[in-house]
Amino acid sequence: MNFKVPSIEEIYDCYHRETFFAQRSFYPKSIKNFNKILTPEKTELLKKFQKFIIRNQEMVDWKLYVKACASYFKRNFDLKVLGSLNANKIYRTYVEYVKIGDSKTPDQIYDEVISSLKFLKEFIADNRLTFKDYFYNRDDIIPVIIRHLYAGTVSFSFYACLDPITCFKIFQDIPDDVFFEMFKCSRNDFLQFFINDRRQKMICMSKVLPIINKLEGKFKSL
Repeated sequence: MNFKVPSIEEIYDCYHRETFFAQRSFYPKSIKNFNKILTPEKTELLKKFQKFIIRNQEMVDWKLYVKACASYFKRNFDLKVLGSLNANKIYRTYVEYVKIGDSKTPDQIYDEVISSLKFLKEFIADNRLTFKDYFYNRDDIIPVIIRHLYAGTVSFSFYACLDPITCFKIFQDIPDDVFFEMFKCSRNDFLQFFINDRRQKMICMSKVLPIINKLEGKFKSL
């Protein structure tokens, strides 16, 4: 199939729809009249991104690229972000996030959380630790909590069940280099895409909400 270069109107409509969705969780109608919207400055920025799309057509899904940025900023971000190094990093992180299960069902997520909790209880008992010892152990260059996440023995969904402040405290002192090595993103991007965005979906799932409430309370004092 031949690659179709999107028009600047198509790009802006995608930007409008995805930023709207990121803020309100539903899509607006497509824009029909661009005359008053596309100022000379916006047009120039959209043309620059259009050239970026053409140069990277085999490596970048431009619609997913816009969606990734909208998901990250949660607002109407400056169009000059598109095609920037920061946006490229956001896109790569988002692609990795999608790969690890953005579309899992509530039952699958619930089972993951229960399995993670069972694994943690056994690991902590076998090693004579407390949960606090486990979460804040930094004896190794790559902490055990990161190794278990990477291996899949503890799921991202488990951490998405925790209070966001608690979750931040757990990961805040682990260097960015560790996250780049294991997850191809910074610590802040990891918390945003792999944990916080996942949490926003999970709290809307009636199957999962009770376990979120339970784990929030259990680990809030960490």
